[in-house]
Amino acid sequence: NDSINNMVDNDDQKLKEQGNALFQKQCYRPALAKYEAALKCVGNDDSNYRQAVLLSNQSNCHFELGNYETSIELARRCLRILLEEPADDDENTKRTALINKNQLRLARALFYRGSHDDDNDDEEILEPLQYLQTCSNDP
Repeated sequence: NDSINNMVDNDDQKLKEQGNALFQKQCYRPALAKYEAALKCVGNDDSNYRQAVLLSNQSNCHFELGNYETSIELARRCLRILLEEPADDDENTKRTALINKNQLRLARALFYRGSHDDDNDDEEILEPLQYLQTCSNDP
C-alpha cells in the first residue's frame, strides 16, 4: 500500500513540476491542465498543504489568463485551507509565504476585475487590497 501511495505522491509532484516548467514558459493553459491533474492525484485525503499549493498555482494561471473571477475563487479556496488547518513547524514558513502570495493575488485580481461592495467584507484581502490601491496611487 505504501508503494501505491509513493507512486501517487510522485505522480502529483511530477505533474506539478511539469506545470511549473510550462508556467515559466508562459504556457498557462497547459500548465493549468498539469496542476488540475496533479490535484486529482492528491485528492481529499492527502496533505491539505499540497492541495493549497496546487490551488494557488491554478489561481496564478487563471490570473495570467485574465480569468479574474476564477483566480479569485481559487485563491479564496487556497486561503481557507491554509488559514483553517494548523501548520506543523516544517510547513509554517512555507505556509505563511503561500498565504501572503494568495492574499496579494486575490487583491490584484479584485483590483483588475473591479472591486464590488460585497468584497469589502473579506477580511483576508482587506490589508493587501488597501496596500495595492495605495501603490497604484503613487506618482
